[in-house]
Amino acid sequence: MNEKFSELREGFFSREDFHKVISEVFASDLYGYIHCITTIADSKYRMIQNFSIFRDDEDRWYFIYLPSGVMIDWYKLMHFGRDNRCNRSDFTVDDLKEFFVMLKIQLDLYFRYEMDEY
Repeated sequence: MNEKFSELREGFFSREDFHKVISEVFASDLYGYIHCITTIADSKYRMIQNFSIFRDDEDRWYFIYLPSGVMIDWYKLMHFGRDNRCNRSDFTVDDLKEFFVMLKIQLDLYFRYEMDEY
């Protein structure tokens, strides 16, 4: 098989680190943001600006930053599941925080626009 199709080494985050990052980034209204995320994931396009959000039947959520292809896999959205991964093995906790800060900015812009429409 061509090396370009070889399996990527994944990075893993401890539940504690993941919880800390999410709590810091979405502290103001975590459940409100979770509602926003589920609204986008359940929509026809499943995209917001440079992010794609979708989930599988086992409550595993995937957040993909399209320009770079970075994907965060968040298991059990409502309770910081036991298995939180990234498709890049060199992704740090600081990178994880930056990823979710960028997502939060896009969620804020998207839903501010949506509210202005009503």
